[in-house]
Amino acid sequence: MVQKKKNNLLRKSISSNYSNSYSFSFLSRFINHVTKKGKKQLAKKIVLSVLSILSKQYKLSSSRLMNQIFLTIRPFIEVRSVRVRRSSYLVPFPVKLHRQYHLASFWILETLATDKRKVSFETKMREEFVNILSKKGAVLTKRASTYQLAQKNRANLHYRWY
Repeated sequence: MVQKKKNNLLRKSISSNYSNSYSFSFLSRFINHVTKKGKKQLAKKIVLSVLSILSKQYKLSSSRLMNQIFLTIRPFIEVRSVRVRRSSYLVPFPVKLHRQYHLASFWILETLATDKRKVSFETKMREEFVNILSKKGAVLTKRASTYQLAQKNRANLHYRWY
């Protein structure tokens, strides 16, 4: 029991150094999603360099900037396929916070992967973050299409408990 309390105190002291624990958590999770073949230091270097450039441009700290990016693109509803009596229905579900982290980082990395320009990954990421902060871009289009699909299938809400 004592060991758990020590770990919790340590975790709270680490997260208190940042302005918002959501941004710290999203930043660390996003770095983990960017990591390829175990090269976490390289992923951390890329993400933090992009954030430092943008923080100078927007005059915000990097943690506040990442928090603003997450709050802009996080989904509150997702659509899942539910099978009931030999037929499948698209059913809207509310999204928990840890799933919002995953979907937001997955959507960002998906748009970066589909961008076929011959520029560096850092440049693509910086441009996508700028698009997100200016309320446009492929990630927000993906979020809007998810919301439209949920709106069309709201009649299937009662299948959520199957």
